[in-house]
Amino acid sequence: TFYVNKKIPTKGLIELENAQIPCMPYVGSPYGMYEGFIKKEPLEEDIALVRVGKEQEMSKAKALITCKELNTFHYGITENKPTVSVKSEDIKVLEDAYGKLYIETKEEKVLCSNIFFDVGRGPILYLVAHIDTKPHTFGAIKNGVGFLMLLFLAFEMHKNYNLPYRIRFLFTDANELGLEGAKFHAKKDLKHAYYVINLEGIGWHNPAVIYKDLEGHNGQRINESFLRHV
Repeated sequence: TFYVNKKIPTKGLIELENAQIPCMPYVGSPYGMYEGFIKKEPLEEDIALVRVGKEQEMSKAKALITCKELNTFHYGITENKPTVSVKSEDIKVLEDAYGKLYIETKEEKVLCSNIFFDVGRGPILYLVAHIDTKPHTFGAIKNGVGFLMLLFLAFEMHKNYNLPYRIRFLFTDANELGLEGAKFHAKKDLKHAYYVINLEGIGWHNPAVIYKDLEGHNGQRINESFLRHV
């Protein structure tokens, strides 16, 4: 077990001249009220309106309002930057409006627990899935099915396993608070660990396989091979 200190969102609201828009603050957002024009191309005194995944490009803005293609909130993570998400249906109302952004978060010391065990002997290959989820998402997709898949694989391999390497099953906590479970485990003196396979989002309608080589030489080639296979 381990603890992490986080600013956990409790409430968010964007107040316009003639409307109130609900929003979801990111984990890590500072408590407060921020006002200004809401722009897709903001100045420093403005509030940026930006797609999820593009937050770093608008880091100079006073605060960030994010959205994604799906008409749902995004439960994101920020490093002390005032950031909230809104549903895509509200974008037209927000763009170029003058608004007040209210963010309520509270500091919490969160108790977390990882679980890991090994099957076999030899060099280590990690199989990983996170066991926590987040609001406004499909819990089975993120990440119930991945968690259950690892349990199934562990059961099957424990019964009959004779390969010359060790499978380490790692179930991480606090993934949705900033990959904290994985970071905590990686602090250990990990020796003879060569590969990590992470199960995430199994069952979603557009599957993805992402490969990253430590030295960066093989990533693109192997990603393309995985893509052809899928």
